[in-house]
Amino acid sequence: MVKILITKRQGDIAVKSQLGTGTKFIITFPKINIETESLTNAPQMTPQPEHKILSEQLSVLIIDDEEEIRILLAEILREADYNVVLAGDGREGIEKFKSNKIDIVFTDLGMPEMNGWQVAKTIKGLNSLVPVILISGWGRDLKDQDITNTGVDFLASKPFHIDEIFQLLIQAKQRIQKR
Repeated sequence: MVKILITKRQGDIAVKSQLGTGTKFIITFPKINIETESLTNAPQMTPQPEHKILSEQLSVLIIDDEEEIRILLAEILREADYNVVLAGDGREGIEKFKSNKIDIVFTDLGMPEMNGWQVAKTIKGLNSLVPVILISGWGRDLKDQDITNTGVDFLASKPFHIDEIFQLLIQAKQRIQKR
């Protein structure tokens, strides 16, 4: 995810690691002249045209206690014309779900106080038709039987790739259209 953010902004990342000495990450970005370069000219993450077609102004709630993940996912979805609502934990996410029209929910698994499983069950209790996508660093280790009867419809493994997120959104949108 870091590499995606850096390269989308025309930057570069290098890693130097030596056993017993440590690891060094070197991140470089092109120099810009703040006085002559406006923010509107900054490089943007541009989703593929088919991703914009998929959004159809759907509203997506992103619940994650890691601010960087929330911001990255929100930026990706906003660039594809999704309406995005953000929450920093499960309880805040449930409140925002109740007070906004939400079509799809992304929730992190590992959060304090209220984890992703609890969030998914609560969301489904409020509206069983809303697709819930669980984001987890353990996603590849979770099995289909792990998500049975949890309220989770799809899994997104961290670190995720942009195309993976859009594939999950396609599947979620197909569920929405079947309503």
